[in-house]
Amino acid sequence: MQLTWDHHTHTIYCRHAHPEMTVERNLAAAAAKGLTRHVILEHVPEIGTADHGTPELWYKAKNERWQLNVIANDLAAIDPAAKYPNLKLLRGVEVDADPFTMDGSAMLEDFSGIDVVVGSTHLFPGGTAFWFEKVVLPPEQARRVAVQWRDWAVRFIRAGQIDVLAHPGDLAGARQLVPPFHVPETLALFTPILEALAECGVAFELNELLGTKLPPPYKASYVELVKRAKQVGCTFSVASDAHSPVNVGRYEWVPLLIKESGIGPADLWEPES
Repeated sequence: MQLTWDHHTHTIYCRHAHPEMTVERNLAAAAAKGLTRHVILEHVPEIGTADHGTPELWYKAKNERWQLNVIANDLAAIDPAAKYPNLKLLRGVEVDADPFTMDGSAMLEDFSGIDVVVGSTHLFPGGTAFWFEKVVLPPEQARRVAVQWRDWAVRFIRAGQIDVLAHPGDLAGARQLVPPFHVPETLALFTPILEALAECGVAFELNELLGTKLPPPYKASYVELVKRAKQVGCTFSVASDAHSPVNVGRYEWVPLLIKESGIGPADLWEPES
């Protein structure tokens, strides 16, 4: 299956992307790859920047959307429809669930001008740490955190604000809160999330960048999670999660997941806008 869509790409405005990842270079890379649908988005709030270096500082940026506004300005100056007539461009946002209230609400209320809302959970439940921090928990505590995260993710999905769940299993897998994805216990833990996705029409994101973050046993077994998602009726959004022009529309792991899990064209999510 040829993949000519990319529903998750970043820009220099995330402040941890490649310095060449301007909006214009992002678009040019998508057109050069022959993409027909493309989403440019940004984190709200920013993740991993010095002035948001703690969960408490990060939380103070709730409802800030300057990144989305400057992207809109850049796009208006470029006029993508005229410059790239074969590329359908959609504006997006990658918004986090509120990790302190954990009630399913998002860290943004104003979604005006946004076509695609990608939901993430980049912080541990309760806002105790970012996902990329080297948190090591004893098995019993890790299991409790995983269940907290699972229930929080279900509330986030059912709140009705997001179109796509970003890189499912990232936190639980990268921090090894649960056994690898082929273990029945882990699949059982994820099943309520997958059922919520299917029931609410929220897409499961097949994220190329996730394959570089997961430890080998988790990456090798991730297809079992994708198979379970297909079994319960999920649709799937394809995404590079590119932070540099060379990675826009570049897929190596995602096509393998699609092939090995039996995903067909009818299973792929398409934005309504």
